[in-house]
Amino acid sequence: MSGAVGRVVRRSLPSSASEVLSECSCGASVVVRLSADSKTSPAGVWTEKGATAVYANAIATTAGPASVGGSCPGFTEACRSCYGKSLERYTAFERLAADNLATLRHVEECGGTRALARVFVDILDHVAEHQRRDGLERVTFRWNMSGDVWSEKCARAIASAHRARPEVEGWLYTRTLSAVRHLVRGGDGLRVYVSLDQYNLERGARVASRWGVPVALLADDRDHWRALWERVQAFDIPGARLCPASGKWANDGRGPAHVVGADGRRGSLAFGGSVRGACDACRLCLPSGLGSSVVFLRRGGS
Repeated sequence: MSGAVGRVVRRSLPSSASEVLSECSCGASVVVRLSADSKTSPAGVWTEKGATAVYANAIATTAGPASVGGSCPGFTEACRSCYGKSLERYTAFERLAADNLATLRHVEECGGTRALARVFVDILDHVAEHQRRDGLERVTFRWNMSGDVWSEKCARAIASAHRARPEVEGWLYTRTLSAVRHLVRGGDGLRVYVSLDQYNLERGARVASRWGVPVALLADDRDHWRALWERVQAFDIPGARLCPASGKWANDGRGPAHVVGADGRRGSLAFGGSVRGACDACRLCLPSGLGSSVVFLRRGGS
């Protein structure tokens, strides 16, 4: 056990942990493959290969607008430097994201929101099984580490899954503004952020204010953050805090900014040791977090 109560130090990802088996309403078996993202994972290791997650608790679909086969109807110019899209230069990730999107759209076309919700419940159950098996007390899941909510049916299905499994802490950031009114029905187990940048700022802030959700603001640096935040002051949205992974941890010289020590402290991070994802440790964006808005800087901490 590590220093955190109910937390184990796992050293590798079980071979079955990333594959979720489910069934479409047409009777076909379907497989959704989850991603082991070291920033979101409850545990990992830091070796010469970098920080590696040992829990698959995130899902990816193809990033980009529908015109290029993506799942992001709210795509803006700021998305051209998208983290998820950059991962698609790796053939294996590109195939995983594309297969997931094709599979989930097939389920949606066959059975609509209800069928898609059943698959999403299977995903949450799968993640919970693997995390609880190792004694983790709070199960976490990141929606759309790549891609976005591609339809209103998808949004309703995510909300329905979290109503059915409120004990799983899920969170997502979305530029699909038409989806927000459905996502907010996910209950206390789902934290929804409206993703803002300089291109969708006022439209997104208006939607966030209407539905009472925080925003996730993408800015180039601190000066840009201040300038953009001035433009949303007229809207009733929660105050913002800087994501530590793109702020103070980005330049502290301790190691990869997106992980901390296994006990949840940045100061205990050590090469060769077990780590914990920054999101799981910080919890700012999770349902059990503060509920404030969050800022991500492109030029980490500058």
